[in-house]
Amino acid sequence: YVIIGACVLIMTLAFVFTQQVDARATPQPEKIPADSVKASSLSTSWICPISGSAASADSILLSNPDFDRSANVQVVSYDPAGNVTGKTELKIEPSATKEIGLGVLGSNDASSILVDSFSGSIVVFRSMTLIDGVELLPCINNFGSQAVFPNLETIRNSNSIIVLANPYDEAVVVDVVGTLTDTSINPPISVLDEIRGVIIPAHGRVNLDLQSEFGRYGLVSVAVNSRSGFFGAEAF
Repeated sequence: YVIIGACVLIMTLAFVFTQQVDARATPQPEKIPADSVKASSLSTSWICPISGSAASADSILLSNPDFDRSANVQVVSYDPAGNVTGKTELKIEPSATKEIGLGVLGSNDASSILVDSFSGSIVVFRSMTLIDGVELLPCINNFGSQAVFPNLETIRNSNSIIVLANPYDEAVVVDVVGTLTDTSINPPISVLDEIRGVIIPAHGRVNLDLQSEFGRYGLVSVAVNSRSGFFGAEAF
């Protein structure tokens, strides 16, 4: 009985001690900390369909979250036809961020920017001057064959422009379907309209002015579907 009792006591103490160590080693925070650089947002390739304006001192910010490895990065600016307007290569040290002014790249408000990292994933943001001030906006790393934009509007004093950018060496053809809802009547009435065969040049960019294409509506939902290849898209 003495031996059995000693074994039970040892196992009990070991269990209690293990639980206390685990509790101290993995404390649960009271709330999840805000972090703009999530693991899912890392990528080796990024495109900024809307780069900003050099005249407004807008810039591209490149961040390397790796604690040990540097990132060798190439940044290229393209005009809407896909011609190179500027190019630079740089190394971003571990846990560092570098800023590149659009003037250095020869970019303007019609340019798109492609960022490729050859040694590790990075995060790319834009510092852009908008109507309500300077904002920090992420570029796009999830190129795909479809993009959907709900809840846009093209009323008299407001408009939406969709910017399509092609990060690849071959042209991409897309079809655009708009669900147009007239919210000025009760009940609202929706109709469909489409733009077929829009060509995005290799490394180029296309602007779709929805008011010019579809007319004035209080609610516009747009789906862009590729016939071949991937693209990046933003609504402005």
